[in-house]
Amino acid sequence: MTCTGSIAAFVGALTLASAEPTIIGTTGDFPPFTHLDAAGQVYGLDADIGNELCRRLVLRCTWVVTDFDQLIPGLMAGEYDFVIGGMASSDERWKIVDFTSDYQTSEGVDDFVGRPGAPGPDAAMIGVQSGTIHERHLEQTGRRYQSFASQTATIAALQAGKVDLIFGSFSATTTVEALQGAGFAFLYSEAAGSDGPAIAVCKGNQMLLERLESALQAMLTDGTIDAMSARWN
Repeated sequence: MTCTGSIAAFVGALTLASAEPTIIGTTGDFPPFTHLDAAGQVYGLDADIGNELCRRLVLRCTWVVTDFDQLIPGLMAGEYDFVIGGMASSDERWKIVDFTSDYQTSEGVDDFVGRPGAPGPDAAMIGVQSGTIHERHLEQTGRRYQSFASQTATIAALQAGKVDLIFGSFSATTTVEALQGAGFAFLYSEAAGSDGPAIAVCKGNQMLLERLESALQAMLTDGTIDAMSARWN
């Protein structure tokens, strides 16, 4: 499958911010990168980054929320102009889309969370968010797992006793506090990958990629990204 649809046509309109909106694909349930408020509006680290990119590039942007595992298919189908949603720039994803530089450094260690005394990863039924590098890691290591559409659904499965452990990046302070407050513990750590989050665009959309990269590098250099990260982590 290759990138199709509105993306190629949109390149010519990049310099005309008022001509039509730039569509940003994201997921609303991946703290600290994205959250949804009661009105369905996206907020979080990636919302701050995306909105600042649109401001600096003078783009009129519209956010569209979907499940994490639908972000790349939607990008390739021309439903979004770019995607930002805590997405690691893994080698597998590089084969089908292009990425900016990473805007955060990955710690390279992810967590198995469960109740004290839960079986280890090799014996447990593990819950994981669909479409993530964590799901890929469980598949590659031959673990038993069940996939869920969102981080909230994954945690809910653990709370309901449908899985023994959940695996992923649960680094947001509010998430850690909620899990520990519910009696769960961070039992094991394992690296699913060292790729940091980046912004994805369709392969061949070089003009958009270069503009995003230029603005992103400026935000990294002037401390904007660091300030945003400190706010949300």
